Parts: sequence; C-alpha cells; structure tokens
Amino acid sequence: MSTNVAVGPVGADEERRGARRSLLVLIDPGLVIVGGERVSPDLGFAHEQAIDTKRAMARELDALSRTVADLQPCTTDDRAALQAALKLEDKVCLPALKELKDLGTALRADLSAEFVNKLRSGHFLEAEAQEEPALTFQETAAPIPWELMYEFENDPGGRPDWRRFWSFRVPITHWVHKGRTTEIRLERIFSAINEDLDFAEQEVALLTRQLPVELPHTRLAEALREQAGRKLGEQWLQAHPADAQWLKSFVHDLEPDCGRRPVIADEWKEQALQEILKGQRYDLIHFACHCVTSEETEYLSCLKMKIGGEPVLMKVAIMAPKLRRQLRNMDDPGPLVFLNACATARQGMTYQVPGFPDKWINDLGALAVLATICPVPDYFAHEFALHFYDTLFEAVNSSDPAVARNRYVAEALLVTRRYFMQNYNNPLGLAYMLYTIKDAHILVDFLSPGGS
Repeated sequence: MSTNVAVGPVGADEERRGARRSLLVLIDPGLVIVGGERVSPDLGFAHEQAIDTKRAMARELDALSRTVADLQPCTTDDRAALQAALKLEDKVCLPALKELKDLGTALRADLSAEFVNKLRSGHFLEAEAQEEPALTFQETAAPIPWELMYEFENDPGGRPDWRRFWSFRVPITHWVHKGRTTEIRLERIFSAINEDLDFAEQEVALLTRQLPVELPHTRLAEALREQAGRKLGEQWLQAHPADAQWLKSFVHDLEPDCGRRPVIADEWKEQALQEILKGQRYDLIHFACHCVTSEETEYLSCLKMKIGGEPVLMKVAIMAPKLRRQLRNMDDPGPLVFLNACATARQGMTYQVPGFPDKWINDLGALAVLATICPVPDYFAHEFALHFYDTLFEAVNSSDPAVARNRYVAEALLVTRRYFMQNYNNPLGLAYMLYTIKDAHILVDFLSPGGS
C-alpha cells in the first residue's frame, strides 16, 4: 500500500509525466466530432439500440455479481477464504464473457466504418500504434456502452479474449460538460457508509491509510453527531455515547410523538445532510452503501446508508435545488466521487444520463464520478475500491513515468479492472463506469517538501 509521505510541488513540466495521449469524441444530436474533426452523425446504430444493449450488459453483469456473491464465504473473518472466493473458475468466467462478447461484438459490428476509421487516424485501433489513446466520450444523451465494444476483427474465435473489450484495452470515460479543470487537488475527504455492510468500515479505514498524506477527513457519522449536538445540546451527546444505536436514540428524543416522529426525523436528516455537504469543500467523496433505484423517475432514487441504527437517505430529488453549486469559472475545483454502492449509474426508462453521476457533475460540481451499473457484492466492492485507491495514490508519489500515469483517474480504473481479470479471472470490474473530464488527475502539490 502507499505510504503517508509529504509530496513536494509538481512543476508544470511534470504535470503530464507518464500520461498517454487522449482522444475526445463529441456526440450531440446531428453532430459527431472525433479528435476535433467532424464525421457523419450516423454511428451505424440507433441510440435506443445502444441503450438496450447497455441494459442487457447490466443484466449479464448482475447475474455474474450474484454468482460472485454466492461464492463469498459466510464468515467475514477469514481473509484468505474471502480472497480465494474472488477468483472465478473458467466454467463461471467464460460463459459470462461469452454473453458480454456477443453483445459487444454486435454493437461494434454496427459501428460505422467512417467513425472507426477516424478513431484509427487518432491511433486507436491502429495496428501500428505503439500505444492507443485514452478515450473520452462527451455525450448529451444517455452514454453509449463503449466499454462493452468487442474488437472482433482478426479474432480467431473460440474462447472470448477479455483483452479485446475496449474497457480492458484503454481508459474510457464519459462526460457531460463542455469544460472544467482537469486537476483534482486532493486536500479534504468525506466518507459515508452503511454500517450493515460487513466491509464498509474497513474500506474507509484502509482508504485513509492509503492516502499519500494526512488529510482532514469528515465521516458522515461524526458530522451527524455534531449536528445532533447542535440540536439537543452537548449534554445529550455526553449522555449518549456513539454506540450502534445512538442516532436511533436521537430520533426518538427529537420527537416524542411517535406519530410525528418519522416525518420530523426525515426532515432533520435531510437538513443535516445539506448542511454537512454545503459547509465544506471536499475533494474526495466516498460512499460505501446501498442504492435504491426507481424505474419511474430518477428523482425517487437515493443512496441508502445506516448510521447509529437509523437509515439515512440521500435523495437525488434534494440534491439539485438544495445542494447546487455555482461555479465561478471552469478552473473551480471539484471532487472525485466514488459511489461504491448498488447500481448507482443504473439506466432508467427515460434514455437520459443516469441520475447520480449527472447530478454530482452538473449540480454539485464533481470532476469525476465512479459508479456501478448493477449491484456489486460487498467484498468485491471493498477490494476493488482499495486496489483503485492504492493504484491512484501510489502514482502521486512516483517518479517512474509508468507508475505516475496512474494519477489519471481513468488510468487507475483501467489498471484495477485488469488486475482483477489477471489475478482473479473476474471481469466484474466492467460494472464500474467512470464519468469525468478528459485527462482528470489527482494532485497533492499543496505541501512544501518535508511538510505535513
């Protein structure tokens, strides 16, 4: 794991050290631009076809996710057994890859020759290219599942080759803005968990140990305790230690009338969440929780946490009007948000950009959102997050260009996906999708050498 050491300023000449080239693809109704050059807006398939394929992709990954969950041992204390359960036998992995390959091949085969040739002119899919570029797709409609594309040309057939999926081949990101800074200046972090998840607390504890420097860290549970103290006073806090039922006790004492209690409690929790998130600028926001999605409207979807024996919901509906952040300019900082929860980028029936990433980017000013398109088992999610952060933070301190490039969020995700495929024969990393501006990367350059 990364060590907690101070980092000196990063000079302008070093800012892109180790970075691969990147290619921006703009897709608007009636307009497609690849690397600054216009091509025909006809991609070769209707957008609805792509969305249907994405739903099928999510269903296949959901089935694989359930299998991985069933393999997880009942005990949470035997780490060796938990690690062993992540490794899939071919009889599990290959059928899943085959279904995903069939979907990805069909979508890729329909992709227009003009579009493919333009990607090749940008050195993607070019046989002679020493290294293919990272791809960022800026789309105004619901993102096409570019990650699923399977490169079938010159494929000898037989077993699916996971290296032919675009998502295992190059960094792929989606974006919804015209511009923003690419720098995520890591100075303060926030975390929120569901205490019923076996590994959520460990996940956050290990995350803070992985950070390249000691940074201020706000936990949702601690922030809610502070809000409770403001409401009922410090004497109440002293009389009620932060045990497994403290927030449930607070809700009970907040409104003695049982009939009114749920409404009053929900109003207080919503107000407390707003004050916590608006009261401080965070650069890394990590959720390890559940997600409750709605097929009717994304405004009924929410992140579901449990703190002190009490459910705490973050509803999409309240994020936009009450947490909206006004950007002064495109250089305003913004956070990396990791929604390590069930189906946080689930595609609804509206064919619009999925709610959670869209809201975090457009309303809360996020620069990067990593989210899942299907439920992911607790332990896999835990290990995936730890390896992702380890890859990202190790790169901040490295002078090796091959390692330093993993400061780029999309690069760290690619490395993590490949790690689980290579070491565990497990393709469930395909369930994680990244929404971020092209070339978004982590910086820890606010410390002087030898600082703390």
